[in-house]
Amino acid sequence: MTEKLIYATAHYAALAVFLLCCWGMGRWIMGRQADARIQDFWLGHALCATFGTGVFICALQLLAVAGLLLPPFILALTALGLLLALLQLRHRPWRSAGRLHWTFWLILAIAACTVLFPLRPPLTWDELAYHLPHARQWALSGRLQVNEWLRYPWFPFNYNLLYAGALAVYDDVFAHMLHAYAGWLTALLVYRFGLHMANRATAFLACALWLVLARPEFANAYIDMGVALFVFAAFICLQLWLEDRRSRACMLLGAFLLGVAIGSKYQGLLFLPLFAAAVVWKDRRPSSWLLCAAAVALPCIYWYGRNFVMTGDPVAPLGGRIFGFTDWNMGDYAHQFEDIRLNYGWPHPALWPALLTPLLIPRARHRMAYACAVVFGGYSVAVWMATSHYPRYLLAAYPVLCILSVSVCCSIAQWLLEPLARHAALVWADVRARAVLKTGSYAIALSLLVHFAQPGIAREWSLVAVTPEARAEVVKVALPEYAGTLDYLQKHRGLRVYQSGMEGALYYAPPPIWGDHFGPWRYRDFVTLPPRELAQRLRQQKFDTLVLSVAGRERLLDDPDMARYFTEVRSDPFFRIFRVKPSPDSE
Repeated sequence: MTEKLIYATAHYAALAVFLLCCWGMGRWIMGRQADARIQDFWLGHALCATFGTGVFICALQLLAVAGLLLPPFILALTALGLLLALLQLRHRPWRSAGRLHWTFWLILAIAACTVLFPLRPPLTWDELAYHLPHARQWALSGRLQVNEWLRYPWFPFNYNLLYAGALAVYDDVFAHMLHAYAGWLTALLVYRFGLHMANRATAFLACALWLVLARPEFANAYIDMGVALFVFAAFICLQLWLEDRRSRACMLLGAFLLGVAIGSKYQGLLFLPLFAAAVVWKDRRPSSWLLCAAAVALPCIYWYGRNFVMTGDPVAPLGGRIFGFTDWNMGDYAHQFEDIRLNYGWPHPALWPALLTPLLIPRARHRMAYACAVVFGGYSVAVWMATSHYPRYLLAAYPVLCILSVSVCCSIAQWLLEPLARHAALVWADVRARAVLKTGSYAIALSLLVHFAQPGIAREWSLVAVTPEARAEVVKVALPEYAGTLDYLQKHRGLRVYQSGMEGALYYAPPPIWGDHFGPWRYRDFVTLPPRELAQRLRQQKFDTLVLSVAGRERLLDDPDMARYFTEVRSDPFFRIFRVKPSPDSE
């Protein structure tokens, strides 16, 4: 127990240092002008931290391109951020903070229910297949490189650079915490911007809804919450600029934050037309357009420029039908979109009331804010339905949709309660429907808190692994089908391995290991071959070891010719491992 508490405290102390570093960078660049343009203390400083995180990512990108993504330089960058933070704290910016409402502390209590999730070792599919393996290779080499043996080697990886930095100076659990950090910072933005748009009850419930819906993402090192943070922060900045267009600073800040999102995931590009249309509609100066374009390009141009120079496709491999394929082919492209189609889904039902928001706008206190939110939410859902229809890919729009949905529910509740309150002839004259509504809202939220906090906490605590032995046991229990194969590969390092079916655990295998559904080592070109042709192809590409998943490969494994061209060295109910014979007796 004590060791786990110390372990958790050390990681959260490191996260606090990172937060202070990013806030210091963002606050120093934005200056005191942030206080003048953003009246809300907490909203302004949350945007400073978000902006500073984007600046930190850009700095890591420069270090990685220069081959300097090494612990001394990463720590020096962190120290610089801390120095800037100390310089900003000398001005005592907290003097204008004001008193915190008790709902703020309740939000912290709900957020505290997620604190154990990031402390588990990496156990989810995408982070083990490519997010953390890419980051590990950059951390090991100290530079950005194209890891063609991993899935999606050409994707933009801005937020993954934080994971590379974490692996270089700390561990992969801290990579989890950096993803959770984006979720918590987004929660603060939802709460404060909800106050700006509506009222405290709406802000509180919208923030609680975001934390509930995003809860599974706190336990992994994906990038979706990072994209959601930067897209939502960009929306806030653009909204603040639309409300007061005397200064272009908020507009440029929003453009930069959107650029960080675009440099983190291709889905960020989908928001670019909407933001561009808003800027062109409200500001007709070409100088503003050029400044916005530069601000968007600054954090993401490296990824798209690199892809265009090296492959001819700036969005490789997704633009292959237009620009031509390189490592992918038409079959890979079709397989990718077929996989997305098989995972079609819908947003959580709690977000569906947002569809009724247009009915709320005439009664809204901030009509422009609601109108912009409706346009943003409608555009996001429409584009999402036309492109992926994959629920997790809509996460970037969840913060706005949460505010809209809760606003609608609160309005409906108010409309229902007002006549009840009038006809109830309540004894106390100061009791109104709004008070009843707020009390009911907080009661519902407390019930959600109890429901949200209890399940899984004991399990999450059991997954916190302090020692290497405890970590190995957690991974073995969570990924039992891979345990024996991973143990064998770790004991026999130096093999050139082709695998089929274990891409969901590549992070725990000694790199590099080839084989995937996509790219030049696609399964269709290897394990669909008869044993003789398969052995020939493996030898041609210098592979000496073959790892095959039992599920789905029964035809190949039951072929009697397997023993003529391969030597089986390990077998279990999930995987079989073979050595490729150098000179088959039939040849």
